[in-house]
Amino acid sequence: MLMAKKKGSLSPEEILQNALVPDWEQPYQVPENWMWVKFGSLTHDMADGPFGSNLKSEHYTEEKEARIIQLSNIGEDGWREENTKYTTFNHAYTIAKSIVSSGDIVIAKMMPAGRAIIVPNNEQMYVLSSDAIKMVPTRVVSTQFLVRGINCTFFRNQVQENTQGIIRARTSISKLKEYAFPLPPVAEQQRIVNRIESLLSKLDEAKEKAQTALDSYEKHKAVILHKAFTGELTKKWREENCVSLDSWEKRKLGKCGEWFGGGTPTTSIAEYWDDGTVLWVTPKDMKSNIIVDTIDHITEAAIESSSAKLIADNAILFVVRSGILRRILPIAMTKCPVTVNQDIKALVPQNVSQEYIFWACIANEKSIRDSCSKSGTTVESISTGLLHEYMLPIPTPEEQSEIVRILESIIEKEQKAKEHSNVIEKIDLMKKVILARAFRGELATNNPEEESAKELLKSILLDKINTVPSIEKKKSVLVLEDSKMPKTILEALSEHKSLTPEKLKAQTGIKDIDDFYAELKKLVDTGAVIERREGEENYLEVNNEGRQA
Repeated sequence: MLMAKKKGSLSPEEILQNALVPDWEQPYQVPENWMWVKFGSLTHDMADGPFGSNLKSEHYTEEKEARIIQLSNIGEDGWREENTKYTTFNHAYTIAKSIVSSGDIVIAKMMPAGRAIIVPNNEQMYVLSSDAIKMVPTRVVSTQFLVRGINCTFFRNQVQENTQGIIRARTSISKLKEYAFPLPPVAEQQRIVNRIESLLSKLDEAKEKAQTALDSYEKHKAVILHKAFTGELTKKWREENCVSLDSWEKRKLGKCGEWFGGGTPTTSIAEYWDDGTVLWVTPKDMKSNIIVDTIDHITEAAIESSSAKLIADNAILFVVRSGILRRILPIAMTKCPVTVNQDIKALVPQNVSQEYIFWACIANEKSIRDSCSKSGTTVESISTGLLHEYMLPIPTPEEQSEIVRILESIIEKEQKAKEHSNVIEKIDLMKKVILARAFRGELATNNPEEESAKELLKSILLDKINTVPSIEKKKSVLVLEDSKMPKTILEALSEHKSLTPEKLKAQTGIKDIDDFYAELKKLVDTGAVIERREGEENYLEVNNEGRQA
């Protein structure tokens, strides 16, 4: 039986080859003096955030000591200054491996996984939250170049294709280390960064102007909507028509018409989907005032045999379950028969104008979201019961028509606002194109005469190998002396009877947090391990009855 060579016995060339991505695994062709390397070969240090129980609200402080880097701080375009939380210096030192320095890279493990930022220099100290990874690059790669590459499509695609989890897909250190990354000569990296910054700064300037115009419109629209549903917009109309503001009444949304829910036909039954012509609305379709078409369509057979029932009359649709509810409540009208999935509720208005109810809900969108949101749910949700109880001002039918008539003039101006929105989308697309070309060597910055970074990479890899043995030898001696080999989860639980997740991980040979929890979930799902709660602590035990059975 052939035995794999130990790291210490590999030649320099073999060490280098282990760090390179084989030709058949390279995502695309790059200039000859570039290399495709495994991401892990570019890292001097990578570390997870702490276990959730090691950084809880009880560890927070009002003092500005160690800033906690949360997922909300990791923006698509860099650091986001929001959701400010701190822990004490003393507690930060108890989770020292999660301390981050200004200039380090932090990568989000989820929501979505793979986006990266460079930590700013605004605080005395930074520490990771549980859902982030810190990465300190070696001198073979520029930090600016590396973070641009991590956020580029070629790298993010690798991350997204290999995430784990259904509700909250995650990545992990072990996965990130294996992904392919293009490495040009060091001098070329800086030229690429300079070129990217130059091009993107011009696009950012254009985007800012378009965003300013869009924000101006949105503010004007908000003012008009407020006036419309407080009676101010139609004050003159009431005077001319001898109508009093007292004619307005308050009515619950639940009393404004008939409500419908929806569902998802079984996806494995082709008869429900193939050649379907009936609109099936999901939150992904709720991007305009009126639903004209949908991404997916279902058949009449699906309507007859599933919970996705036909809503034949004109309706108002509300998204009641989606991550987007963190920032907006999507509302839309239908003008043709539709079906909806389980994340949407539909109101068919009765004795009140559809357009009036729609605009009234748009005007009160934030209020509805704030007052009707469910608490303690995994995915953001609106309580249907609370939505039905929400009160709207309802004027006479004639005044409803006048309000809608005035608001329709705003819709015409909205088209111009959409043009600004389209400009912003095009700019974002152009940014992605520039980054994609940059990491293919297509920005006319490459000097083919420059030597590749191969020798520098080899030297750094050798240094890393040579600094490990002294530490590893000490560890191995201790292991032999104590006769403690890494245990499986079941072995550790069999020996200790009952352990918290943190103590259980420490007993096993599983280093990566996500790998540990993935293995633990399999054992819990199969019944080999059971969970028990005492107070605020979770304990894990071997299910002896299940094993005997």
